[in-house]
Amino acid sequence: MKTDEFLIAERSYCDDESKLSVGLANIHAEVPDVEANKDKILRAASIFKERGVNIGVFPEFCLSGYFWDEREDCLAYMKEAVAENHADWIERELQPLLGDDLEAIVLNNLTAAKEKDRFLNRTFVVGRDPDYLADENTYDKVFLP
Repeated sequence: MKTDEFLIAERSYCDDESKLSVGLANIHAEVPDVEANKDKILRAASIFKERGVNIGVFPEFCLSGYFWDEREDCLAYMKEAVAENHADWIERELQPLLGDDLEAIVLNNLTAAKEKDRFLNRTFVVGRDPDYLADENTYDKVFLP
């Protein structure tokens, strides 16, 4: 079944609807186009809310997309694409979707590292807490090849 261009595949492992429901959004991030990615995330999260999902999970680099070879262009884009630069959108568009059944949205994106022109791969949970990007509320993938 398709909803708003997204292919929906539902699996049920329990007949008790009071149990946890997880929505997995296998979206393809556009590069370089954070705004298109925000649109996909918002539409998928809205579908999760409509379908009674409790936790929505999005893929790695869902806001920014992945790096590419042209270093200078890529670096300039990625500096703008870090999660902290999009907190206003998260708070204005995603957090209002929370409530009823939808309790949290798990996102992954870039955050600036301490070293110049380096980034960390950060996973964070958007809930009602305003400190969702604080270090104690995030996971930075550090064991990279």
